[in-house]
Order: sequence, then structure tokens, then C-alpha cells
Amino acid sequence: MSSKIVELQGLRCIAIISVLLYHIWPDLFVNGFLGVDIFFVISGYFMALILLTPKKVNSFKNFTFSFYYRRIYRILPLYLINIFSTLIIVPSISYTLKWPDFLLQIKSALTFSTNFAMLFEDRNYFDTSLSFEWFKHYWSLCVEMQFYAIIPFLAYFCRKLPTWINLFLIWPSIIAVSQCLSIYMLVNFGQIGNNFTFGMLPTRIWQFSAGFCVFYALKYFDEISDCKFLIFMLHVLRHSIITNVLAVLLLSITLFPKILNQAYAQIGTIVLTSILIAGIGRQKEKEELQFSILSNRFIVFIGDASYSLYISHWIFVTFSNILFEHSEASM
Repeated sequence: MSSKIVELQGLRCIAIISVLLYHIWPDLFVNGFLGVDIFFVISGYFMALILLTPKKVNSFKNFTFSFYYRRIYRILPLYLINIFSTLIIVPSISYTLKWPDFLLQIKSALTFSTNFAMLFEDRNYFDTSLSFEWFKHYWSLCVEMQFYAIIPFLAYFCRKLPTWINLFLIWPSIIAVSQCLSIYMLVNFGQIGNNFTFGMLPTRIWQFSAGFCVFYALKYFDEISDCKFLIFMLHVLRHSIITNVLAVLLLSITLFPKILNQAYAQIGTIVLTSILIAGIGRQKEKEELQFSILSNRFIVFIGDASYSLYISHWIFVTFSNILFEHSEASM
């Protein structure tokens, strides 16, 4: 997609602000980690736009090559720059660095397996003792890269199916299986099951799938455009007042100062994000964007920079923690 959907970038701003605040002040913004869930739904919708928007597909080889080339071109340079910058900066500043562990962290990041490493080493994302792990935040990027590895194959198959089958059967089935697996892991495997559910693609793919459901819902509405009720509902969702209310409600969940039930908060976040995307996921006229919070220039700027902010912020957070602990110890 060549043209930018500005309100989706504004939604990215909500996601990145939530995550950054959580990483900087985890005891204050205790639900900010839900920003990653928002990112996953947005990513699913964008992948649907890229892979399923009608266009001529000469072969499966060209279809997958084009997708992987664009993803690698966008993601990999900054991803690798951050790893090698960390490799250079951290040893020159940190005097307590444990080299074997540090090199294992780099290896996991380079092989897009940080989430696997955290699982096999029984490291909980919410464990504050992990605050000095230099690539802790890479877990979500690894989940996303693993999703990218499989999605062209699934999307190529889905392109051949009617819209209603995708909307009411294929993607809801993926969501249901993923949720059932989450429940099974949580019930039967205790903390390991909790770590698996939080950080692994099979139990996260339902969030990407929610983005695909939004894409197919909008496509389905186009195909039955004679339904006045659906046209009215879409018109309501696209209104800036509704967009602003939903955006503020979503932000109030991710920045709520008390711990929310993770399951309910996660589902609420995914549902709200999906509804928001249904209203903002297509181009709007300039007049329609005039009163939308998500189209504010500064908010869109933050959204545009969300990937750069996410991938580079953790080293600054970690060094701040080191300095803070050092100053406390010396008092």
C-alpha cells in the first residue's frame, strides 16, 4: 500500500505510548503492556491490506518474494542496527556485564527467537529482575517475524476463497483454536503455560487474525452494499466523534493505574482496536479527519516513528535503571 492511512498511524501512537510508559514506569502504568496487543491487531490488518487487496498475482513465488522483500526492507535494517549498536555500547559502559548471557541474548535476537529463549529459560516478561536484559522487548518483534514467515502461505490460500468463508469460517476458526490452546496451556502447565500463552505465536495469532477479520468484514460489507443498516453502522463508526470516544476508551484501558484482569483487559483491547480499525482503516477525505484525535499531526508523527521508538528505547530504559540503582546504593 503506497498511501498512508493517517488514523491508523494515530492508533500506533496509542500503542507505542502505552508500551513506553509501561517500560519506564511499570508500577504506575501497569497495563501498558497491552499496547503490544494493539500493535498485533494493526499488523494483522496491514498484512491483509498488503496481501489480499485485489491485484494481479502471477505466481505463488512472486507473491511471497514481493512480500518478504518489503518486510525485510522495512524491518531488518533498524533491527540489526540496534543489535550491533547494543553490542558496541553496552560492554563499554556496563562493568557488570555477563558476557555468556549477553551473547546468548544477541544470538536469540539475531535468529528471531527471543520469545523461545525466554520460554525455555523460564523467564517471565513481568519479572522485574529481567530489566537488565538488553533485548527483552524483542520478544514481540520475534512473534511478528514468525507470523510473517507463515502468513503469505495462508493468505495465498485465502485469496482463492469467497469472502464469507474467510470472514465466518477460516479466521474465526484460527481465533478459536488459538484461544483454546491458551486456555489449555494456562490450565495444565502453570507458570510455563502462562509464559507460553504470553509470548508464543500459536497463542498470539488470534490477535493478528482479528485484523484479518476486520479486513474481510469491510470487504463483505462492500459486497452487500445494498444493506442500509450496515451502511449506516459503518458511517457511524467512521465519524470522528465515535473515533475519538473509542480512542480515549482504549487509552484509558492501557493507562489505567490499577492492575486489570489480564484476560478481560486483553479481550477488551482487541475488540476495541478491531472496532476502531473498522472505522478508520480506509482513506478518508480531509474534511472527515478535521476533528479526529488520531489524525493530529503530532500523534501521527509519533505513530510513524513507533517502530524506531520501540526498537531503540529499551537500552535507554535499562541504563536509566542501572544509574538509578547505582545512585540508590551509594546513598
